[in-house]
Amino acid sequence: MCRTEVHSDCRHEKERKRPREETEAMQKTFSPEPGQKEPQLSFAGSASGIQATVLRADKRHGCHLCGKSFAQRPTLVEHLYTHTGEKPFQCPDCNKCFGRASSLTMHRAIHRGERPHQCPDCGKSFTQRSTLVAHMYTHTGEKPFCCPDCNKSFSRSSSLSSHRAIHRGERPHCCPDCGRAFTRRSGLIAHLRIHTGEKPYCCADCGRCFSQRSAFREHQRVVHSGVTPFTCTHCGRAFADSKYLRRHMRIHTGEKPYSCPDCGRCFRQSSEIPAHRRTHTGERPYPCPQCGRQFRTKSAMTSHQWVHRPGAKGHKDKKARQLSISLDPRQEDPDPPVGF
Repeated sequence: MCRTEVHSDCRHEKERKRPREETEAMQKTFSPEPGQKEPQLSFAGSASGIQATVLRADKRHGCHLCGKSFAQRPTLVEHLYTHTGEKPFQCPDCNKCFGRASSLTMHRAIHRGERPHQCPDCGKSFTQRSTLVAHMYTHTGEKPFCCPDCNKSFSRSSSLSSHRAIHRGERPHCCPDCGRAFTRRSGLIAHLRIHTGEKPYCCADCGRCFSQRSAFREHQRVVHSGVTPFTCTHCGRAFADSKYLRRHMRIHTGEKPYSCPDCGRCFRQSSEIPAHRRTHTGERPYPCPQCGRQFRTKSAMTSHQWVHRPGAKGHKDKKARQLSISLDPRQEDPDPPVGF
């Protein structure tokens, strides 16, 4: 009986200590590393429920908001910043902020000009070895990251993560101007330049500017590199990119894989469909800035603007109009001289 009482007392003693142990465990879980700011989270529910959730997260290093697990506690703490939106790691050189200490470290290497990881094939250098490894896949053509939903392959794990968000229907980054949503913030930033007209990527060779870096790089490769490794087997014409060769081959094969859903007319290029469909809708989204006349295609509007150039046919220049009056004998003098 005495032994039972002792066990009973021990059990009650453990129960009295448990809340304090849980509190210490919770503090240990969310104690930030030196230089880290503790994530500011908001919860709905009782304090005891929050403590229990946090304690479970401490045992398995799992995020109690999305369920993602981590091998180390500091990684969990940094992951929580993705939910709160906090970026406590600031670059002292340009004041740019990051949610991870490792991201700040890699960013600062840019200011120091450090690119120690060089590609042996093309000589391009990178600040991170992982970026070099991903870059090497562009030479080998290897795409080791496969989507389990549709089997599409990617050369970067980040590209796979963004792609899988499409299957989940996640598009959290929304354009405030037109409402279009994107899976990645970088996609939204590039899209916003359509509304602002910003073209920050300018070619040093010809001065042409682009709103997207990918278009700028493609322009440099296709126009200025002079390398055309893709040759047409029918006519010998060479191209800098395989997609241009595929598009050109349809001239020889007669293939027109893109059809209008309204009338069934087929086209060689998908870019021809939007302009054609405006013949059905009557839409003319390209107005002339000089006279307001509207056109279905941008190229038609650009061609039309030639009529407004000085000396061009149809130009309503005052001096040219006066000259036409003086040369035309059929035109009556608007103000004949008064005879005395």
